[in-house]
Amino acid sequence: MNYGTGYIAAIAKSERAYAELSAEQKNMLFVDTERQIYRFFPSGEVIVPEASAAAVLNRLAEFDVAEFFSDSSFHVLFRDDSNDNALVVTNQCNSNCVMCPCSEGSRRRISHETSEHLCRILEYMPTDARFLTLTGGEPTLLGNSLFPVLRKLKEHFEDFTEFQFLTNGRTFSDKAYLRQFLDAAPQHLHYGIPLYGFSAETHDPITRADGSFLQAVSGIKALLHHGCDVELRIVVSKLNLSYMDALAQFIAANFQGLSHVSVMAAEMCGAAAANRQEVWVDYQEAFQASKNAVKILLSSGINVMLFNFPLCKVERGYWALCQKSISDYKIRYYDTCRECSVKDLCGGVFRSTLLLTGMELNPI
Repeated sequence: MNYGTGYIAAIAKSERAYAELSAEQKNMLFVDTERQIYRFFPSGEVIVPEASAAAVLNRLAEFDVAEFFSDSSFHVLFRDDSNDNALVVTNQCNSNCVMCPCSEGSRRRISHETSEHLCRILEYMPTDARFLTLTGGEPTLLGNSLFPVLRKLKEHFEDFTEFQFLTNGRTFSDKAYLRQFLDAAPQHLHYGIPLYGFSAETHDPITRADGSFLQAVSGIKALLHHGCDVELRIVVSKLNLSYMDALAQFIAANFQGLSHVSVMAAEMCGAAAANRQEVWVDYQEAFQASKNAVKILLSSGINVMLFNFPLCKVERGYWALCQKSISDYKIRYYDTCRECSVKDLCGGVFRSTLLLTGMELNPI
């Protein structure tokens, strides 16, 4: 097959799905699981994938969306049964965070993504999707080409669809760009922005980008000034463990109107894995270092959530703040977790973190 950059198609496994997708004039891959035949429509081309690809396709649900390439590989773009779908706008980033879960090489690689291609992907997602994250890299590096994508979100999805925009916030220090962004942006857009320190001296060494602290603070304040729904994210690592209280005090003093602050345990893959001697700290130690910071934020009227912490690493009095925040395909538990009385309430641990760190989990 040769579809150029890729052939986007929805998955159909029944006559009902075939009829619905045909009525919407969408490309589809019809899967006959009994005969292991995969037929692209409207081309009618029949393909019989290699066994490994066939096994993956058999696990895809109807109305999932994937992009298929000429080398027989494919990339899943949307899962119909998940509330954890994301549109990756670009892999590039203008920061180089030492504990980023993406590799430095992937963030430095030149991205050839276009707004036309991103809008095409969005057309294949159901209009009644409950939630969608826009992420990168740093999505605003698409520049003005991001605006058609934002307008497509408004045009394509129902009014109740919620969007999350993950960004380092630096570009929003440019007031002219922010005005254009907000004009194009849909309703129910939530901004997730990281802040790792309370000054340039504490934040910039973690992002490894000079000036990133001042730009981020300016961008956050500008969004709040416009009444935007902003969440600050603090990834706890060995690098900021000692000044979590000072960071909480800075946030409380400078950012009124935040949606909440998320204190996050690190995902140990990509750059974080490569730099694990610099950044890794057991989640129990990360929680203990963050506990008073959480109290400072709460006492200032700021909601706090704990992301990526298994319950056995958190004091019982703070369990109500813990979220099941890890993407479903990344969650792992130890064998000993089967004995835990609160496993159903626990969000587990990143698969990569368990494999890399040898961290112990103790059943409750």
